[in-house]
Amino acid sequence: DLGKEKKSLENIVDSLTTIRGGLRDAADLLEMAREENDEDPLIAVEADAHELQKQVEAMEFRRMFSNPLDKNSCFIDIQAGAGGTEAQDWASMLLRQYLRYCERKGFKTEILEQSDGEVAGIKTATIKVEGDHAYGFLRTETGVHRLVRKSPFDSANGRHTSFSRDRKSTRLNSSNGY
Repeated sequence: DLGKEKKSLENIVDSLTTIRGGLRDAADLLEMAREENDEDPLIAVEADAHELQKQVEAMEFRRMFSNPLDKNSCFIDIQAGAGGTEAQDWASMLLRQYLRYCERKGFKTEILEQSDGEVAGIKTATIKVEGDHAYGFLRTETGVHRLVRKSPFDSANGRHTSFSRDRKSTRLNSSNGY
């Protein structure tokens, strides 16, 4: 645990050192551009300033993860709610959505358990999500998700409301890092 905390703090210090160095370099280049009355270095300073701004914004974003569990990996449990095939189809859509989101974020995912529906979709699924701040990114997704649509499973083409519930959790255990 201390090693992880040390690495996290080192990353913050390294980022701040890089930003400070970039600001000094940009200030020096700006001063040279003024002295030489040259416009090319000003364009370079502007590009450097945009890159530094991105780094500062990334640090500010990371600061929002104040919960001690935010930096951990997590598990996502998805359960189809009332609504039969419609709800099970909706639960499978949520599963695909979470898997794609995690892929875009660079998280490693593993489906630990999946119970398929009778006609379509899934009844339940459990996903293990590993990655930097996975729990922090996903923790606000907990709750009931509702879908209203014309059902492809209804021959009368009626409108149906489907529900699915998901829950995020971390399992703290020193042997596997959760």
